[in-house]
This record gives sequence, C-alpha cells and structure tokens, in this order.
Amino acid sequence: MDRLQLIVHGLSWCLHHGHPVLVLRGAETNLFAWVSMAPEDAEAMAPTTAQRPRSKARVYELIEHVIDRLGGQLRQVTLWPGPDAILQAELELDGPLGSAPVRAHCIDTIVLAWRQGCPIWIDRAVMEALAGPPAPEVEPPASTPDPPNAQANPFQEFIASLDIDLPEPPPTTRERGSESC
Repeated sequence: MDRLQLIVHGLSWCLHHGHPVLVLRGAETNLFAWVSMAPEDAEAMAPTTAQRPRSKARVYELIEHVIDRLGGQLRQVTLWPGPDAILQAELELDGPLGSAPVRAHCIDTIVLAWRQGCPIWIDRAVMEALAGPPAPEVEPPASTPDPPNAQANPFQEFIASLDIDLPEPPPTTRERGSESC
C-alpha cells in the first residue's frame, strides 16, 4: 500500500450551501480533497481567545484530556473509505500499556490530528479517487495538463467559489501543558 500524508490546506465556508468545508492536500502533490464539516468542527480549528464563549465539549477535547492524563500520545491518524465512500478513521495512540488503534469519527480525528500536530495518512489510490481540481490559489505544476474548462466541470465552479483561509494551528497539548477539565 502506497500511503500519502494529508496536510490541512484550508478551511472555508461553502457559498452555495452555507456549511464549512475543510480542504485537505496530499503532501508534495497537487491532489486536493474537500470534506464538509459542522460549524462546531470548524470552530475547533479557529484560534482560541479568552473572550470567546465556550461551546459544548467535543469528542476530540475528551480524547486530548484522556491522552494527556494517561501520559499518552497520538502518533497518527489513518483514513480510508467505508460504506458509501464515507471516510472512516483510526487513531494510533501510545500509552503506558503500549500502542492501541482506536476508531473514531473522521472529522473528530482530523481536528484532533491538526490540534496535536500529528500526521494524517490515506492510501494514495484513495486520495487520487477523491481528488478534485486544485484549490484556486494553488498553481498546478508546469508538467501537469491544463485544468478542465469550468463550464465542462461543475465541481470546478464550486471549488472556485470557496474562499480558503486557514488559521495557524493551536499549540499541541504537550506545548500547552496540562490543562484541567
């Protein structure tokens, strides 16, 4: 299996549907995939401020606290397509009893990996099947053919309508130190 590391490339709102969209890019490639998110998930990737009201606790926050309290570490996240081509995810956790794989909700794992600064992996063939056209501000390498005409590809119009902007990731749990629940 040829694995490809995914990079969180951008976060935006879908102008047509009004929900947040996460843009993932294959490391050192021009392969991009778009994942719909709930507003609460997008909020988790926004910079935190003392003035911002606290929303309800999320699964990734629980996992962060449990990992930290048990002296563990998130090593990596692996994604794969499940039934109906919906992405499935698995966390690889290291703790006092050794390494353990844990299945979790795909978006929660992506947010957790981003917050913890650990790699996200996917099979290259899966990413190639998921991949859409490059994000608007990314120029394709000179060796690739011209992108398809926007009139011939409605997905290209949708991608062009996105305003992609991603804040800096927050410090990892290890950098923040232990936080009380």
